[in-house]
Amino acid sequence: MARIAIDCRKIGDFGIGVWIRSLLTGLVEIDSPHQFLVLGPHHLKDDVPGDSRFVHVPLESPHYSFRELVVVGRTAEKHGAGLLHSPHYVVPMTRLPVVTTVHDLIHLRVPGLSIHARTYARVMLRRAVLSSERVLVPTEAVANEIVRRWPKARKPIVTGCGIDPLLERTEAGERIPGLQPRRYFLYVGNDKPHKNVQRLVEAFRPIHRRHPETLLVLVGGDFRRFDDPGIVHPGFVTPGTLRTLYEQALAVVQPSLFEGFGLPVLEAMWFGTPVAIASIPPLLEVAGDAGLTFDPESVRSIEDTLAQLVNSSDLRRHMAEASRSQAARYTRAGQASKVSEAWGEVLS
Repeated sequence: MARIAIDCRKIGDFGIGVWIRSLLTGLVEIDSPHQFLVLGPHHLKDDVPGDSRFVHVPLESPHYSFRELVVVGRTAEKHGAGLLHSPHYVVPMTRLPVVTTVHDLIHLRVPGLSIHARTYARVMLRRAVLSSERVLVPTEAVANEIVRRWPKARKPIVTGCGIDPLLERTEAGERIPGLQPRRYFLYVGNDKPHKNVQRLVEAFRPIHRRHPETLLVLVGGDFRRFDDPGIVHPGFVTPGTLRTLYEQALAVVQPSLFEGFGLPVLEAMWFGTPVAIASIPPLLEVAGDAGLTFDPESVRSIEDTLAQLVNSSDLRRHMAEASRSQAARYTRAGQASKVSEAWGEVLS
């Protein structure tokens, strides 16, 4: 039995945090034989599985700092770890073998980043890909992108991601006033440029003019700049309210120009909700045949897709069935098994 240190300081984040929470729960589900040092702040102890194999090791260190490069590795070594897993591309300095999860290469692609931020991301991503014993990724699309960019790199291992245990465990929560079931499109995410929310809003305007009862709900960020008729922007919501929004949406729309996985797509499908997605490789991979696709750079293409969903209840019913079937392919146990296999290869 090996002792594996997992850097869980980002467990409260949306994307990386979901991957970490899914992994920890999945390790319990597969009954892994190892002992796990869960590195993170004091409040993290509430998220550590109640299993004797999991030990919370308090660790406070700012993200994207020189300090984290030093103290994370030292803490793992001090507590007798045989391997360190970094679920983010910032790999600490350590004598231990490291397995790293790289969720995407978006920082190398999106415009608007400062020279400092872009340089930092380029250096740290290259270091993570070329120095880690194994690199894990959520989709085959990200694996292929890494190999294209760094041809000398070992092919990453695709782990996928299970449904967020926090979202699964929570009960349906408070409904947002004014929303009627199956009368709104739902977008979940932030308002960064690569999320492409501006084009989604532009595509929705003619839909709302033709179907005034149909709304667009934007959740997960500050969307107050969109004050168009028919747009609802409650900002951040509780897990219970998010679950209710997913369950009652006409469809979930993911218009991103770049993604590494697309968690809202998986979450929507898990609740049996139709998904309309940008035709980019990661989203096509996650949604499979369950997604209705559009060109994310074409407002007209997005509008046409939304119109299909508004006008055809048969289409929505068929897509809902396909969504549940596709989501069943992504499990926490499956994710944890692939991660555990990678650890085993390194430890052996």
